[in-house]
Amino acid sequence: MASAASGPHDQISELSLYDAGIVSLAELSDLPRMTALRSLNLHCNRIEAISNLESLGGLTYLNLSSNHIEAMTNLHGLVRLQTLDLSCNRVRIVDGLATLRSLRRLLLAYNRITSLAGLVQCHGGQLAHFEAYGNRIALIREAEYLRGLPMLAEVVLRRHGQDNPVCREPGYREKLLTLLPGLQTLDDESTTGTAPVPDRPGAAYACALEALSQPMPSASAAGVGGAGTATAHSGSQGPGSEAHDGPAAGGQRRRRVPRCSCRKCGARRQRRWCWWSSAAARGRRRCHHRSASNSVAI
Repeated sequence: MASAASGPHDQISELSLYDAGIVSLAELSDLPRMTALRSLNLHCNRIEAISNLESLGGLTYLNLSSNHIEAMTNLHGLVRLQTLDLSCNRVRIVDGLATLRSLRRLLLAYNRITSLAGLVQCHGGQLAHFEAYGNRIALIREAEYLRGLPMLAEVVLRRHGQDNPVCREPGYREKLLTLLPGLQTLDDESTTGTAPVPDRPGAAYACALEALSQPMPSASAAGVGGAGTATAHSGSQGPGSEAHDGPAAGGQRRRRVPRCSCRKCGARRQRRWCWWSSAAARGRRRCHHRSASNSVAI
């Protein structure tokens, strides 16, 4: 699905092309002309290399999660970038961050990273949130590369059962906090012990929580028999939806909870809803999300 804010290319501020079957960014011939672009979402495609972004100097949010990217390259022109999401790729080495002095959030979960040495390129910068759970970091000394980040407040190396080998080392938490005394939260837990940090659900669960907050559709509105049938905000239902019903207050049945099929769908402001969808042609499951209300299909 593709969506973008309406208007000429040089006036588009948000572009969402998730699950669009894109193999190379070179396919997006109009992308270099979108100089006003602030948010670019390319989640769940088949992109193998980062390219064609040199002219997007005003970009502040870039989501390249759930692709086939192996190297962090060609990011040098994104000097205003604040959030970079490369979760669920094939990245082995942290690199290409030297010019990203405005970067505040770096999401590298579910990759093949063994060392954090590349984070020295961010030293002295504004990086405040770093995620790298589901990787292959094995040595506690890798945390030394986080010490030069004065704004760093949150580090996530373990979440929802996905971690790094270092997380299983005896005294892991105490050793890491000794190296990084300025942390406020480590692995979604407060470091002070005075105010517990609530568990931060993954993006798929966050979408499900939003679904629960919506009014319950009637059977006729849903178009199928039986109360509690899930429908998307647009009035459509994802095929193959899996849900869990339960009694709610007043005798009503609780709205079905859709689940996202990818490991970390990286839901951000462009997405409002996710559900299971069977991709029979590809023989796998994939996630779908509804784009922002100010977007139109292109």
